[in-house]
Amino acid sequence: MLFKGVPLVAAALTLIVAGFGVLKGADEAIFDQMVTRLVPPPEAPGAILVAIDEPSLAEFGPWPWPRAVHGALVESLRAAGASSIAFDILFADPGDLADDGAFIAAAGPDVVLARDVEVVETPQGRMRIEVLPLPELVAFGARTGSISMPIDFDGGMRRMPAQGGFTPEIAQRDAAPDGTRIAWAGPPGSYPRVSYYQAVDAQHLLPPGFFEGADVIVGYALRAVTELDSGVPDHFRTPWTSRGFGMMPGIEVHANALDTLREGRWITPMGDWLVLLVAGVIAFVTALAVSGRAVALALGITVVAALAPVMASAAALTAGNWIPPATWVVGAVLGGMGQTLRDYAQERRLRATVTAAFGRYLAPALVERLAQDPSSLKLGGEKRHITVMFCDLRGFTAISEAMKDDPEGLTTLVNRLLTPIADAILEHDGTIDKFIGDCVMGIWNAPLDIDDHAQKAINAAVQIVTEIDRLSETIIDERRTAGLSELRVACGVGINSGTCVVGNMGTSERFDYTAIGDPVNLAARLEARTKYYGLRILIGEDTAREVNAEQLVRMDRVSVKGRATPVDIFTPCSDLSNDARVDFLSRQSSAYAAYSSRNWASATALWEQISRDVPRAAQYAQVMLTRTENFANQDPGGDWDGRWQFDEK
Repeated sequence: MLFKGVPLVAAALTLIVAGFGVLKGADEAIFDQMVTRLVPPPEAPGAILVAIDEPSLAEFGPWPWPRAVHGALVESLRAAGASSIAFDILFADPGDLADDGAFIAAAGPDVVLARDVEVVETPQGRMRIEVLPLPELVAFGARTGSISMPIDFDGGMRRMPAQGGFTPEIAQRDAAPDGTRIAWAGPPGSYPRVSYYQAVDAQHLLPPGFFEGADVIVGYALRAVTELDSGVPDHFRTPWTSRGFGMMPGIEVHANALDTLREGRWITPMGDWLVLLVAGVIAFVTALAVSGRAVALALGITVVAALAPVMASAAALTAGNWIPPATWVVGAVLGGMGQTLRDYAQERRLRATVTAAFGRYLAPALVERLAQDPSSLKLGGEKRHITVMFCDLRGFTAISEAMKDDPEGLTTLVNRLLTPIADAILEHDGTIDKFIGDCVMGIWNAPLDIDDHAQKAINAAVQIVTEIDRLSETIIDERRTAGLSELRVACGVGINSGTCVVGNMGTSERFDYTAIGDPVNLAARLEARTKYYGLRILIGEDTAREVNAEQLVRMDRVSVKGRATPVDIFTPCSDLSNDARVDFLSRQSSAYAAYSSRNWASATALWEQISRDVPRAAQYAQVMLTRTENFANQDPGGDWDGRWQFDEK
C-alpha cells in the first residue's frame, strides 16, 4: 500500500541536504569531468602567451628584471603587429628611474596593466584593498584591469571575471553575466606560448607575422619553484586538474576567459532555487514510482531516476547551460531507497510475526529459573563468561519475494528452516536468546553454568550447517516436483566467547533476557563475514583457545568495524576425514605462514592448490589469492602484521 509519508520525507531530506551545501563538492567534480569532455574548444586560440619561464630567467637573470626590459618587449610586440599587450604582473612600486622611464614611454592605449583588488573581512567590517600600477605607467593611455579571478571553495577556477576584470579590459567589452563559467579551450598548453626572451627579439627569433593581430598576455609560466615572489609559481587549479593535467598558468586561465568572453561561449548555471525545487519533485516522484514494487524493479527504477539527471546535465552543458546534478541524484536515491526500505521493513515485520511464535517457547532453562524465582524478573544483569552464536539464513530474501503471494506457505517454510537451528542449539545445552528476522542468536553458559560451552557451540554449528544443507536439498526436490522454481537455502554461523553482561534488558514494562558486550558484537561481525570468505562457520580466537585446536584451522587475522584490536579467526574441519583434515591443516598453515611473512610467491602457489583441491575452501582461497597478488604489487607497509581491515559491518 502506498505510504505517502516517505515521498514527503524524502523530498524534505533532499532539500535539507542540499541546503547545507554538502553536495557542492560533488557537483563541481562532475562539472570538471563533463566540461573537459563535452564542451568543444574554440575554432582557433584567440591569444598568444609570453611566458616568464626558466629560459628567460637564464637569459635576463633573477627576477625582478629592469623595467626597461618590459619596455623593450612592448616595442617588439607592437612592431610585430600585436593588437594588445596585457601584463599579468603588478607594477605597483617605483623602480630605477631610467628603467621606469623606458617602460612608461613604451606604454600606450594598446597596453593593459594589472591591478589587484582584494576584499578583507575584519571585525570592523568589510575592507576593499586595491593595488594599482604606477600612475606614470598609465599616463600615455595604458589601461588597467583587475587580475583577481573568482576562486571556488575547493580552490578551483571555473567562473568568469567580473566587470572591470583583466579579460574584459583586454577585449574592451562588458563582462559576462555574474556566475557564468569559462568554456575551456583545453588542458594546459592549448594556447601558443613563447618565452619572454624570444618575444623581446621577435624579429629575429620568431617567424614573421607570428604576433600579427594577436592579443598577447604576458606573465609567469614556470615549470619549477623559483625565487619569484614567495617561491610559488603563478599556477591554478582548473577543471583540467581533475583530469590529471596539472595546474594551469594564470596567463592561460586569462586566455581561456578572454576567448569565452569574445565568442560569447560562457556557461550559464541553473538558479539554486530551481535546482532545489526540481530535486524535491524528483525525490517525491521516485518514491511514488517504486512504492509496492518488487525489490529488483524498485532498484532498477531508482537507478534510472538517478542516472537521468546526469544525462540531462550533460545534454544541457553542450548547449551552454549547467545543471548541477548531484542534488537531483540524491533526491532520486533518497526517494527510491527510502520507499524500498520502508516496503522491506514491512516485509521484515511479517517475518518477525511468524518467528515470534518460536520465541515464546525457547530457552526452557530460563523458564524454569523464572518459575522458581519470580524476583529475577527485573532489569539488570551479571557478568558471565559465555559463548555466543549468530546463525543467519542465506537466500531468505529471494524466498520471501518468491512466496509473497503465499503467506501461509511462507510461514510453514520459515518454521521448517528455523526448527533445525533451534533444535541444534537446545540439543547442545544452549539457550535461544532471540530471533532477529531470519537470524538466530544463541548463548551458552547463561543463565546456567554449562561445561565445555565453547565446544558445544561449535558442535551445534556443525550440526546446523549439515541439517540446513540437507533441508535445502529436500525443499528443492519438493518444489521441482510441484513445478515451482528452485529455492536454495544455506546459512552462515559466527561464534565467539568472552565476558559479557547477561540479564533482563529493556524497560520496566518490556524486557528480554539477553547478552551484551564486545564478544557479542564480534560474533555478529564474524557471521556477516562468512559470505565474504565462502565459509559456513567462522570462530573467534577466544573460542578457539577453549577447544581442541586440532579440529580448527586458522583462516585470517582481521580488524572488524567498531573494534580496533585484530583477532585471529578459525573454521572447523572436524567433519573431514583424518587424512583430509591433516592435509588441509598442513596446506592452510603453510599458505598463511607464507602470506604473513610476505612470501607472496609461495602463498600464491599454495592457495592456488587449495582452490583446486579443497572445494569447500575454494572461494576463501580465491579471496586470499587476490589479496596476496595485490600485496605483491603494492607492499602493505612495514607495520603490517597480517591483519585485514573490514570497514563495513
